[in-house]
Amino acid sequence: MIMLKNNFLLLFTLMLGLTGMAATGDNPGGAEKVEKILADLAAAPPSTGSAEISITESDFNSWLEKKSQEREYIRSIKVGFHENNEADLYLDLDISKYKGEGYYAAMLSTMFEDHQLLKATGKIKVVDRHFSYVINSLSINEVIVTPALVAPLVAILLPDYDLAHPLELPYGITDIKTAEGILTITR
Repeated sequence: MIMLKNNFLLLFTLMLGLTGMAATGDNPGGAEKVEKILADLAAAPPSTGSAEISITESDFNSWLEKKSQEREYIRSIKVGFHENNEADLYLDLDISKYKGEGYYAAMLSTMFEDHQLLKATGKIKVVDRHFSYVINSLSINEVIVTPALVAPLVAILLPDYDLAHPLELPYGITDIKTAEGILTITR
């Protein structure tokens, strides 16, 4: 469960959608703002009452860039937040640098070499404090991908996440909403 909580926002991002890359230098302090928000959420006891916390797309993308630096197969990552819980994700990968083992890693490494640009669009859903992301479209290198490849990709990027079940929201989070350029978390 601790691993799921630690990977929650990265999963959230990977399952959202893609469009480009915000450099940390373009938004100094953005990653630190998001780190502070997450630390405050993790430290606050559930009895502290409800609150809405908004994170800008720019700050979130700076945080994502910082978090993905340790994964050498991720060249760049960016999310876009839109009205009505619509979100997109752009992920520039180099699968040849992925050091994992197993069936899915072998399958993807035989299908792709070097640079892959993954683009996903979809809708965030929160029901009974559980998060899911419903993908409306997914492409790799401009080729539309069938949903059958989503599970292997998620299995590689986040091996502790089970696609068969919505992810329980951590830290007392009760809802997630998006508007153009803004992510709002309700606790």
